[in-house]
Amino acid sequence: KPVVQAFDARGRTLAFAKVGLSPDSAPHLLREADALRRVHGAVPGIETPGLVAQTTWRGHPVVTMTALRSRLPRRGDALAPSAEMDAFSRAFDGGYMPLTAVPQWRRVSASLRAASDPRPADLVAAVERAAPDTLETGAWHGDWTPWNMARGARGGLQLWDFERFETDVVRGLDRFHHCVNLAVRAAGPDEAAVTRGMEQALRGVGDARAAHTVGAVYLAAIIERYLLQATSASGHLVGSRLNACILALSAWLARTGHLRGD
Repeated sequence: KPVVQAFDARGRTLAFAKVGLSPDSAPHLLREADALRRVHGAVPGIETPGLVAQTTWRGHPVVTMTALRSRLPRRGDALAPSAEMDAFSRAFDGGYMPLTAVPQWRRVSASLRAASDPRPADLVAAVERAAPDTLETGAWHGDWTPWNMARGARGGLQLWDFERFETDVVRGLDRFHHCVNLAVRAAGPDEAAVTRGMEQALRGVGDARAAHTVGAVYLAAIIERYLLQATSASGHLVGSRLNACILALSAWLARTGHLRGD
């Protein structure tokens, strides 16, 4: 989707406008507009773009949002901001519930069970066996990576690109997504890189069983995303990532014995 940058007469950036030109990008853009309405100002300490307007151009959706003024990157800015991730998820707290009752998991598990590729379907039951009785729920950004965040002039976190924002999810998914994407970007989309990112996300996490389940849910959610993308015009771009995540999830579950039904 094209992104139009708007300037004032002095050359300062005022806003960005995204245009949903394709059948794939238009729904994502509409979801982002809804997300911006919900997240702007909702999390103390996290600055997000404000929604300026939701319009159309030649029948295509256009979402215009305010620009964030970021400082130049510094060493360490790309690391996962765990405190802010936790605050973001808690701002949309959904309480505790069994994994099988979590709305996000119900969608993901149904999608994987219905997929033409049989491998993800075989892993769904193993994820559910691995889960504790209840898990905390909240929200996740959906694509929280170093290239979708920055620090403002006073050091506060800035976050944008909310096309994948979702509530009623297992808490902690953003940390896994951030760490996995850093690892894959550094080494390429293979099982080893995905696993390294998953292990990095576990460091400093308390409840080991719950954290391993969150990791498994994350991989399942990303597998669902890649399976859907595989049927789009850009499907050829995700084949290696999809395979790497399926292999990594299988190995992740095998480490705890749940893949065998123990």
